[in-house]
Amino acid sequence: MSALLLYAAALSACVADPPTRHPAADRDTGHDTGGDTGDDSGDDSGDDSGAIDPDAELWIVQIDIDSLALGEAALVIGPDGRSLLIDVGNDSHAAAVEAAVDRYLGHATDHVVLTHHHADHIGAIDELSFVPQGSLYWRGDVDLVEDSNAAEVAEVQAVGWPEVRVGGWASGPVEIDLGGGAVVRLLAVDGRSHDGQMCSVGDDENARSLLGTLSWGDFDYVFAGDLTGGGKDTPDCEAAYLGTELLPEADLLHLGHHGIDSATSDAWLDRVFPAGTTRNALVGANVAYGWAPDQAVIERVVPHLGDGRLWVTRKGAFAGDDAKVVEAQGDVLVRVHGAATYAIEGGESATFAVVR
Repeated sequence: MSALLLYAAALSACVADPPTRHPAADRDTGHDTGGDTGDDSGDDSGDDSGAIDPDAELWIVQIDIDSLALGEAALVIGPDGRSLLIDVGNDSHAAAVEAAVDRYLGHATDHVVLTHHHADHIGAIDELSFVPQGSLYWRGDVDLVEDSNAAEVAEVQAVGWPEVRVGGWASGPVEIDLGGGAVVRLLAVDGRSHDGQMCSVGDDENARSLLGTLSWGDFDYVFAGDLTGGGKDTPDCEAAYLGTELLPEADLLHLGHHGIDSATSDAWLDRVFPAGTTRNALVGANVAYGWAPDQAVIERVVPHLGDGRLWVTRKGAFAGDDAKVVEAQGDVLVRVHGAATYAIEGGESATFAVVR
């Protein structure tokens, strides 16, 4: 059923003083260090009965890293305050990541997910002053190639956080419970999905990126690190994972590889981001990613947006452009309300209905 666009606030030139603290950020969620399945149900008093609280909110924050050094990170805060940091930026970005976590959450995150082993996604981990209260999710020191940043992998190991190693798939996808019915599912990594879909990753570290989803009621977010889609002579792992069980059609799609033309193929968009309804895309980048988002990627994505937008923290110096592209010059904050509507703030503000 197609979504009705609820365009609430069109559109100031910028959003002044968005909410700075998630409404459940101070709730005592209880923590679990995870296990082989990654099932972190915790011992909190929140309602995990399957009913969605219409007044609850789930937040996704694409963190602005205003830097000449490559880096990307995103913060997810579930309906009851459980939280997850997806990637941590480069070794010079710890302060920016910590400031965002403090602003929106006010304390250490429950968990950290590392999508792959490039320094712009994992480098800051040993510089962070906080320790997650739960687990670190990553593939570990396996299948390292020359393209992997082995020194940073060693730094990840050295922090000694409780970890859940993703891959192998002995018991299906890894699930991380964010409370109130919100669940992160890790579906594929290192060239293999939880249900046996395979990609020949060769010596490409980006192709080894973790594919994950965040679902809350009918709202779905898909993220995949720097997963490649065949562009620029990369392995087409997007095509390899098209048949992956539990891969949803996304309300919000995080574009692979910062919106660079190695990723976001037409086939991938047709599968996870079909045209005909209103959807939104998200890119985490800064000026260091010169062609992010690439004009060719923008032209592929725009027909799938309906009345949505392509939201970018900061465009690369040589990025493409379109009337649908919104550059935040700051954080992009997505607030999902009762799993029914979601508001996006960053450069301009709009509210959308969830696709059902």
